[in-house]
Amino acid sequence: MSAADRRPRLLVVGVDFGWGSAGKLSSILGALAAVMPADVVGIGTRLGRPVLGDGLIGSWAECDIDDAADVRRVVAEVAPDAALVVLHPQAASALEAAGCPVVYVDSLPFLWTPHDAVPVGASLYCAQRTLPLPGPAAEVMASVANLRWVEPIVGSAARRDGRLHGRGEGRRGAAVINVGGLHSPFSRPGDTSYLDLVLPAALAALDAAGLTDVVVTGNVRALPASLPDGLPRPAVGPLPHDGFRALLGSAQTVLTSPGLTTILELASLDRTAVLLPPQNLSQVLNSELVATRCDPAFVADWPEWVLARDSVGRWHEHGEEHAVERIHARIAEVAASPSERARAHEEITEGLIKAIAANSAPDKDFSALTPVRDGADQVAEAIVAIAGRSPR
Repeated sequence: MSAADRRPRLLVVGVDFGWGSAGKLSSILGALAAVMPADVVGIGTRLGRPVLGDGLIGSWAECDIDDAADVRRVVAEVAPDAALVVLHPQAASALEAAGCPVVYVDSLPFLWTPHDAVPVGASLYCAQRTLPLPGPAAEVMASVANLRWVEPIVGSAARRDGRLHGRGEGRRGAAVINVGGLHSPFSRPGDTSYLDLVLPAALAALDAAGLTDVVVTGNVRALPASLPDGLPRPAVGPLPHDGFRALLGSAQTVLTSPGLTTILELASLDRTAVLLPPQNLSQVLNSELVATRCDPAFVADWPEWVLARDSVGRWHEHGEEHAVERIHARIAEVAASPSERARAHEEITEGLIKAIAANSAPDKDFSALTPVRDGADQVAEAIVAIAGRSPR
């Protein structure tokens, strides 16, 4: 087969920080398959592989993304036409340096400061439009050479007959607690601090609301040993992306950590959710997006004594990593103190009970966040253009 006749070859990688990048990869690759068949080779993305499900990645190549020589080796062996990189600036820069054009997807452009690594030289930089850009982020985005703004990326599974479809009633009494990826560069192996503080409160609040048919989704395969007796024992486990979205659409009530991908997918499904306390900096800002654009009643935040918003703002001035490291440390500190943990449980439970009640009101929704167009289609179009191929 000649080079002109072969299918385009695409390298893909998502950052191993939570599961949002894997969800974005799933949506974009699904949209790409509808317009251009491609041979897709994955590298890295170890945390997110269970989310991607079957059929999207043709094969995986072993590659140390932090080793420039190893990246060059993989590029030489795979000979990709382009790479799709989600929120992994080091991978994007290394692939470009190795001669592979990169379509970079940034779902959090509002987050960055001059202290953060941003691949400003990517062949095409697709920034997702959601929150307004504060001054530092606007400065960073102004330095991006090939910037293209795209709509929220939600994926074709959220559409019916080419349009984003409406909400069903949900299965009465069924609830989902989504804790997401539970991972960052600063989380210790086996650290259950966030689950120890939030999961018992979430289960207690659902029990108080009469919702006992519960599924816990995310990067967790078993309930923490510290879970108190007397609470409902939910089903637990990760789900592939399409299965997760189907579950979001079928439950009566959803409680979720405030990852932006999940929030936008809920909006595209015309569903609402209660937002659990945030795990990291982007989730703090995502909660504020929902509170401002939709309704603050959806948000069950940390008590101020656990995580003060002005402290988060000061940490953010020094960059995202600086802030995330301190957010993780504060959550771990509270979880390690029996008295503070008990106080946090009581206050978080009370906040969640109020938010669940508000979430059931018929006049409250996420419609202000519903995308007019799926950004996954726009990124797929960009990949087609960068790879030098025409849609079939």
